[in-house]
Amino acid sequence: FAQVYIFNRQGITPANSASILLMAFIVYQSVLVLFTAVIMIFRYQVYSAVYSGFFSLAIVGFLINFFVIAGLFLGAKSKWLQNFICNNIIRFLSRIHIIKNHKDTAIKISRSLENFRNELGILQRNKTVLIKSSIINLFKLIIMYSIPFFAAKALHMDVTISQLPDFIGICSFVYMITAFVPIPGASGGSEGVYFMLFSPILGTIGTPTTMLIWRFITYYLGLIVGGLVFAVNKEINRLE
Repeated sequence: FAQVYIFNRQGITPANSASILLMAFIVYQSVLVLFTAVIMIFRYQVYSAVYSGFFSLAIVGFLINFFVIAGLFLGAKSKWLQNFICNNIIRFLSRIHIIKNHKDTAIKISRSLENFRNELGILQRNKTVLIKSSIINLFKLIIMYSIPFFAAKALHMDVTISQLPDFIGICSFVYMITAFVPIPGASGGSEGVYFMLFSPILGTIGTPTTMLIWRFITYYLGLIVGGLVFAVNKEINRLE
């Protein structure tokens, strides 16, 4: 909602804002799933042995993300699947009182899949934009997941560049496990999972110190910078 508001202040209509945000979601979610799938494939044996208790949670988080984007793609591409979801699954959920209004819910899902189908078509017709945005999202994930490694380097801990892929992989699991914590920024959950996953590498002293840097950069710094821009930017705060 905040992004739509800012777009509106910049002269972009709410309808176009919704389309932009949906396309951004499609690209980001697709890159996230593919990126994490590659990590799991190549480092499965190592992580499943070291993090036997948490690896299953990471897999659950990955599967939820995967089924979200896969379900949207299939629902957008297949009219049969869309009708099956709206006419069968939603009706069943309504009968067992999980969903209150079958018709309204079915209409909302149909509209959402139709919007997804339209924006997906736009992306497919603009392959240059799709490739550029995918590459940008890939670098975004690599940078975000690399922050614990560079925090450790800044604190002069005994880590080498050969460990960077492991830091990226472990940090991706932190995000996968805490992605569905129903608290803004997954506060509390992110810190706890970070401490448990990075302790075998950074120890009981290095883990909390790097966690402070990682958490400040990935969460609080964005809030501070974003708040300042939102408060002083002339384009956003213009009167006309």
